[in-house]
Amino acid sequence: MKPVLFVAWTLVGLGTLGAGASYYKFATYTDSYQIEQKTTADKKRAAVYAYVSEPFQVQQIKNGKVKNKSLIKVTLTYKKQGDLSKIKKMEPRIRDAIYTELHKQMSYLDKGVVFKPERYRKKLLAMVNAQFPKPLVTSLQVVNVSAPKKSTKRQTASKK
Repeated sequence: MKPVLFVAWTLVGLGTLGAGASYYKFATYTDSYQIEQKTTADKKRAAVYAYVSEPFQVQQIKNGKVKNKSLIKVTLTYKKQGDLSKIKKMEPRIRDAIYTELHKQMSYLDKGVVFKPERYRKKLLAMVNAQFPKPLVTSLQVVNVSAPKKSTKRQTASKK
């Protein structure tokens, strides 16, 4: 009877080791099925396309004089590759809508204040999508290209 128990417990032990080894293989993605599933999931991710506009200038005019100028660059992201032609076709209207809104927001600034157009991103995105029958643009990024750079202490020390 003892040899039968010995064989039985040996088989149970080997089964446990086999199960542990297969679990380890599964958990570390060495199994070809797991790797295949991971790569197909990567391929299924939606592609994102972007359109970067030419920089354009927004000015703050008070009493007939230019108080502030900002050079603005707009990046629009969209999902379908075919939407680029629609966006390029509507670009003058999009640029005018963005320019009008930023010009209006800029008129509230005092002289010397750095204009931060990214604060109005949601409103601008809604205005851009209003130019199309269906919303095409998924996100919008507005960058003030002419914003003054922050100087470090070394730069200011070397100028003295």
